[in-house]
Amino acid sequence: MNKNKTKCECCSKLSNELQELIKFSFSLSNPELKMFLELCKCKSEQCARDISKRFKRDRSTVQKILIKLYEKKIVEKKKLILQGGGYKFYYVPINKEELKKKCSQVIKNWSKNSIKILSNM
Repeated sequence: MNKNKTKCECCSKLSNELQELIKFSFSLSNPELKMFLELCKCKSEQCARDISKRFKRDRSTVQKILIKLYEKKIVEKKKLILQGGGYKFYYVPINKEELKKKCSQVIKNWSKNSIKILSNM
């Protein structure tokens, strides 16, 4: 992970319209959006257990959502190898500029494809 980048602090203060735009851009479910926004509020990387406590949800449910957010490339994960064996994953959202860039690209592609479809009517 890039240690020099800033976290996406802006997400916790987004208007409903911007939240919907993020939801659309990454095809997020309501729980995925909620968890992403909650991660943005955190001051540091979070593991699934810590997030499950915050959300008062089962850890396996939280892990499934985190994996989806990771696959959609809006959170990064860091693997920490534990001294006694095993490992633990920590998650952090992508930074604000990267999020804006990805959303913009999705919207441009959608618009371009939509215009193409309409022109073929």
